[in-house]
Amino acid sequence: MASNRNIFVAYPYSFDQADYRRPFKDLETDFGVKFVYADAQITSQHVLDKITTMIRDSRFSLFDITGWNPNVTLELGIAIGHRQEYYLLFNPEHDKTDVPSDLGGLDRIQYTSYSSLGDGLARLLLQEFGVPKEGREMADQIDALRARVPDIVEKDPGLKIGEIGDRLGVPIEMAQVIIRPLLADGAFETTGARKGTRYYLRDVAPQRAKLAGLE
Repeated sequence: MASNRNIFVAYPYSFDQADYRRPFKDLETDFGVKFVYADAQITSQHVLDKITTMIRDSRFSLFDITGWNPNVTLELGIAIGHRQEYYLLFNPEHDKTDVPSDLGGLDRIQYTSYSSLGDGLARLLLQEFGVPKEGREMADQIDALRARVPDIVEKDPGLKIGEIGDRLGVPIEMAQVIIRPLLADGAFETTGARKGTRYYLRDVAPQRAKLAGLE
């Protein structure tokens, strides 16, 4: 199964096919996977036999249960009945209907736009297949930049995120990505809020902020 990179996708065919499938297509090359759909393969098998075979031959399946479509429900039941791995997709804003109670406790990729659907799919593929080659190179670059941040902040306590980005030579959006894990790990403290947020090494913020006249 480790070499199997097919992923079966079931979704309501009332959705615009080109728009809905675009985030899937964008990820295929990056991760070396192939998303397969019930209408993408014409065989002489009965349609349910064909779908069952596609589900069983895939690494895992994705079922978009937005609107609780009967066909998607049937295909999900096939995966459950054959004990195949699956994940749920769900757009809570599509028609304001919630996930059925018996599935409500299951993990799902919740999205409100095709862009956020793509983000959720990317996280799932990272979990299942790891970082693609190009992504590993980018991850190494980000790790190298992240390792520089403590020295930068130690030398100039109270920097704003844009100023940290300037010293790293990256846009503010990238600086936010770089520093987020350091905040989560407790390596830094902050004062202020939003655009006024300033960054300090842990346990340094109060006295440094006061001395520097930043509070």
